[in-house]
Amino acid sequence: MMTLPRTPSTSTLASDSTFPALKPDPPAPLLNWAAKAAAPPPPVTETPVYKPANREEVIARNRAGQRVDPPCKDYDKAEVDRMKKIKLCNVHFLRAECPYDTKCTHLHAYKPTSDELATLRLVARMAPCSNGSVCQDIRCIYGHRCPAPPNKIHHAKGTKSCIFGESCKFPASLHDIDTNVVKTLVVR
Repeated sequence: MMTLPRTPSTSTLASDSTFPALKPDPPAPLLNWAAKAAAPPPPVTETPVYKPANREEVIARNRAGQRVDPPCKDYDKAEVDRMKKIKLCNVHFLRAECPYDTKCTHLHAYKPTSDELATLRLVARMAPCSNGSVCQDIRCIYGHRCPAPPNKIHHAKGTKSCIFGESCKFPASLHDIDTNVVKTLVVR
């Protein structure tokens, strides 16, 4: 008859001098309500403080994941033309920087009012962003969709459907963009 090697049990291991003794964990004491009430309170941990995102740190996206710019001031042709004639540096006034420094051909020494800044933001949005609707630059000042009103003639999806038609400087992909925000990307 063949005998199989014996698997040691805990009692065998505990009595064997070559293995350290295994002792089971003591059972947790059962506390009744009086013992729980008398016990010290649990340690106070610092709770995280909710910090709402600054609107300047958020990039709004629509259902298709395209960037949705925050609303701009209403278009006023006379005011837009006046601001364009002043030739203010958009990057200097809207981003507080200028990559051209002293070689910039636009005006930096000017104190625009808040209304003029709102118009300047509208003027900057009239230029298409080079990254299009996938732009993730939180400080981008350029347009991520065509701001021109749609043409009354119905155009096929994916074409330039604004009043400027084929002469519009925005690509066809930046026309007819859904402006309903369904998600935001917080950049910190």
